[in-house]
Amino acid sequence: MSTSTLLVVFLSWALGSIFHFPSSVWLVFFSVFLTFIRFGSNKTSQILNLLKSFVVMLLILIIAILCCHTLEPPFDYISLTILTFLAFCLPRFMSYGKPLSIFTLVLLLIYLNYYGFQPKEYLSDLALIIKSAVIVSLCYCFVIYVIPLTQIPSIPINKDIYVFKQAFRISLNFLFSIFASLFLPNSNILWICIIALVLSQQNLAMTIEQAKQRVFGTIIGLILGYFIAIIYFEPFEFAKYSLVFLLFAIINFALARKVFIVTVLASILIINLYFFMPVKMTFNDFVELRLIDTLIGVIIAIIGELIFFPRSISNDIRLEIMKFYHDMTIFLQKTLNESLDNEQMLAFTKDFRIKTIQLHQDYTFLTKEPLFYFTTTAKLYEIVDTTLNKMVKSLSKISAEDLKNNHQFTSVCIDVFSHLHSSIPNLKDNLHEKKDQLKIIQTQIESINVENNNPLNDFKTLILVLINSRIKLYNLLLKREWLKSYKQKKENS
Repeated sequence: MSTSTLLVVFLSWALGSIFHFPSSVWLVFFSVFLTFIRFGSNKTSQILNLLKSFVVMLLILIIAILCCHTLEPPFDYISLTILTFLAFCLPRFMSYGKPLSIFTLVLLLIYLNYYGFQPKEYLSDLALIIKSAVIVSLCYCFVIYVIPLTQIPSIPINKDIYVFKQAFRISLNFLFSIFASLFLPNSNILWICIIALVLSQQNLAMTIEQAKQRVFGTIIGLILGYFIAIIYFEPFEFAKYSLVFLLFAIINFALARKVFIVTVLASILIINLYFFMPVKMTFNDFVELRLIDTLIGVIIAIIGELIFFPRSISNDIRLEIMKFYHDMTIFLQKTLNESLDNEQMLAFTKDFRIKTIQLHQDYTFLTKEPLFYFTTTAKLYEIVDTTLNKMVKSLSKISAEDLKNNHQFTSVCIDVFSHLHSSIPNLKDNLHEKKDQLKIIQTQIESINVENNNPLNDFKTLILVLINSRIKLYNLLLKREWLKSYKQKKENS
């Protein structure tokens, strides 16, 4: 995709020179950002999807700019907040809705940073932006049509109702970022808002992890950029060429989702931009203020995540565990009812391994959430994560014949996983009954004799660990239920 982007930048820049554009800034930014919203299985679908996304982006951008320059404060800020909310609701209705919403807001912030809230002739500036966008979109359509096809899969539309809650939180973060940039001297609206917008993730753990990477990436990037600027950027020509190089490096690493490297390069890019902007401050002050802007954006994002509709990754982990139990139940049923060959066994094992890797990654994120280690279920999550990983390893040593020949053992295992799966959605209902059922299954599996050298022995041990952890959870919930009823009785008396 970097080749197509390079061609679009070259073509749009050439057309801008031919038509005597007063500034090529918008041509470059549109060329870069449209890279992230190109997708489709053929050239026609890619062009149509690109044009559709382009129209939506340009429409939001035009309305936002008109609101900025026709409304008086604070109504202009409120209108921008509402538009931000609507933009971040796009993932609920469009594929690639999130990158489209992010880059639309980034373009708006670049505009506000470049022209300010009340320029004298904003209509001519708006006309320049529209012309730039049209030229770049036409260049992109031409490049897609000419170069060999590269299939780019679409992102599924996010049907989760949480999209609206996240959009509400991001819009408030955007509003607070604007206020912070207005009331803090020499702060940069672009840098603060981008940090606050990009950091807001699907859950608290991912937001905190992104915040760490961006803070450390910014610090390292500013330090590297400081010394690079002193040595290399002082000649303006070198700074100009390195600007293009940094921009394309950021695109490539952003597509690969290397957050830390993108942040480092973006920080060096910001320092590079010092030599292009009429900044009335020393170079040292500029570097220091950009670090302060980053910290302000991080603080706004994390506080917003904690206050407005906080969401723990533990919800995703519960669903992943439930899916694992369901798939394991189906797998064991198939080993009894069908004759699975080695290839099918390997396919099931590979699928389980992928699930446990994802589960472990999410559990690692969960440990980074505030107050995680103070929760009573923290140890149980760790036990399940470790046990399922060991279970998949032991499963790779078991053949389909082992499971089929030990019919009684496999049947009881099916009962175990079926119980563990079915009890998760309504975990707090009928706790005594569920606990008694699981204890009966536990007694059954303990009564089955499996030889020590049999590979099923390790599998049996791990299943008993899962059963014990679930019984502990039932006991914990029963204790909470008893304490709650005890407090209610005490209050009533």
